[in-house]
Amino acid sequence: MRLQGLVIGAALSIMAFGAQAAPVTYQFTAEIFSVTDDIGLFDAVKTRDVVTGQFAIDPSDTASAIFSDSSLYFSPNAFVLATVEGITMSKKGSLIQVTNDSPVSYDSFDLSGSGAGDAGTGLGYRYSSVGVYFTNATNTETFTSLSIPAHLSLSDFEGHRDFAGFSFSGFLSETDFDKRDGFTAHITSLERVAPVPLPAGLPLLAAGVGLFGLVGWRRQRVSGS
Repeated sequence: MRLQGLVIGAALSIMAFGAQAAPVTYQFTAEIFSVTDDIGLFDAVKTRDVVTGQFAIDPSDTASAIFSDSSLYFSPNAFVLATVEGITMSKKGSLIQVTNDSPVSYDSFDLSGSGAGDAGTGLGYRYSSVGVYFTNATNTETFTSLSIPAHLSLSDFEGHRDFAGFSFSGFLSETDFDKRDGFTAHITSLERVAPVPLPAGLPLLAAGVGLFGLVGWRRQRVSGS
């Protein structure tokens, strides 16, 4: 009986693992329109440079705080990664905010990672922040619920009052934010990365393991009697 439980349990675990919701990953390009160079470590970056990157969000995350028009999430699976002029910057997306301000003002989605360290730039910052953000002030039904969206479309954030952007900031102190290096960029393309498909043979393998376990258990029961 114990053997049957272990084998069938293993088979069910395999199938459950394949069925688990995975974080949603997007790849993007962005064009820099504003550069701040107070510290002077980011001289290589200038306006109109093209940023390429990825970010991931997990729509299954549960809100850590819920307000009347927004929700906050501390997401363990979210991240932001980007490269410009040979400089790579990355952070775990420690904070996500979704705002559904209908019908008054705007809808927005913000994914940001910040904290000690230089975000992998190698430039020596003591504190840094990396983030992507999407704001729609034209259609206040862009986000119809206060949850992490399962799908983001750039077409919802293009227009005079709508915006999709990427930003980076680096500081020499974890307490002094008066001087910084960084930039803000307008996202010009956004594409969801197709998830890695479940191998076609995995459900069959799981079913076969369970079947063999059942046969073995029945034989053991017959021989024991």
